[in-house]
Amino acid sequence: MSKKIVVLLFSVIGLLPSCNTTEPPPPEKTITLTLEDAASIEAWIKLTTTNLQLPAALTLKLNDQIRSTINLVKADTLLYIDSLLPNTTYNFQASSIQSTADGPVSSNQLQVTTMDTTSHDIIWEVETIGGPGSFAFDVAIINENDIWVVGKFFKVGSDTSYNAAHWNGNNWDIVYIPIKAFGGHLSRAPLRAIYYVGNEIWVIGDAGGYARLQNGIWHTEFNDAASASTYKIWGSSTNNIYFIGTNGSITKFNGSSFIKMNSNTDINLTDIYGTPDGSEVWACGRADGQKSIIIKLNANRWERIWERNVFNAENIYNSSSIKTIWLDDRFFAWFTGAAFGVYRQSYKANSVIDHLTFNNQNASHKIRGSSSNNVFMVGDDAMVWHFNGSTWKFYSSLNREEDTLFSLDVKSNLIITVGVNSSTLLTNALIIRGRR
Repeated sequence: MSKKIVVLLFSVIGLLPSCNTTEPPPPEKTITLTLEDAASIEAWIKLTTTNLQLPAALTLKLNDQIRSTINLVKADTLLYIDSLLPNTTYNFQASSIQSTADGPVSSNQLQVTTMDTTSHDIIWEVETIGGPGSFAFDVAIINENDIWVVGKFFKVGSDTSYNAAHWNGNNWDIVYIPIKAFGGHLSRAPLRAIYYVGNEIWVIGDAGGYARLQNGIWHTEFNDAASASTYKIWGSSTNNIYFIGTNGSITKFNGSSFIKMNSNTDINLTDIYGTPDGSEVWACGRADGQKSIIIKLNANRWERIWERNVFNAENIYNSSSIKTIWLDDRFFAWFTGAAFGVYRQSYKANSVIDHLTFNNQNASHKIRGSSSNNVFMVGDDAMVWHFNGSTWKFYSSLNREEDTLFSLDVKSNLIITVGVNSSTLLTNALIIRGRR
């Protein structure tokens, strides 16, 4: 009898619900570092957190030494690290300052190797082409044996004007590119700009005419959407090309037609550039003695980034105007113009990163590069500066008061810069070629 009762009791106990007082484990807190990009003396690191109570104070260690303290207010952020050394490997790690029940939270160790610098040692060749009255406005390097320069050119002993010169690997040929003007007639007026994109060469004239080289044949039409003179071209593909000019004029070629865009300014636009994928497109301009402006394309609308009265500037852009802009492959837009140095602004974060001034800088007309460690700036008095990723160099041997450089193009170890030589009563087209 007693045995049956015991068995029954155990059976009943087995049927009763269990009482579980164990709580689920708290969600794991993590900090993750991933490399976005690295230049010669800078790096961009993405910091991502999960389940970390915000705001949070973190330390960032570089090679096991605390580099900075971060007040984190959102789950992920882009860190900008400067003052690094070229061609050097660093280890980064982020940790929370406030301890949790299990101690501070630390990230993975991220290894970053910076880019090397490029050489300042460049061999320069200076030449003039064309007869008296010639000048060069712009240049495009297709390859070292296929280079185009546009402007106004005369052959020696002739008063017939041409608008381009082509380097075929051995010599310069002065040529005429047919281009339409108002009324549809062909014009021999100077060409203002040239751009190479999608295996096509595009050129523009003052009055809205353009020509494109397709399969060795020049095709010319008139840009009816342009309401003003056009100055510059930039595009990410043959279906996404922008033309800028006077009175804030911007037109876009979408592959089949031109579309007039509202730039939200009437200032003359002087330069335009963007990232290879077209996700960032910026332009700049100035009204001499009045205003200077920077605009960018945002969701197919142009918005003002910066605008100031030239003679009443309120920030570090000083009392000078911006004439030229270039976007590099490391998140920066570069600006320069009159003799006030160079600015770089991150297009990932809306803040001016640095202001680079020079002791011997004249007015700048163009800034371009092949990468963030190979940047050139040219301007008045045949001024040429080079940034190698860490330092700037001025090429004083090229400096001459009678020369002006209007534009340049860079392909790795080749640079071509063009302009005008005014050493005589009548000008000559000036071409300076640099090679490493």
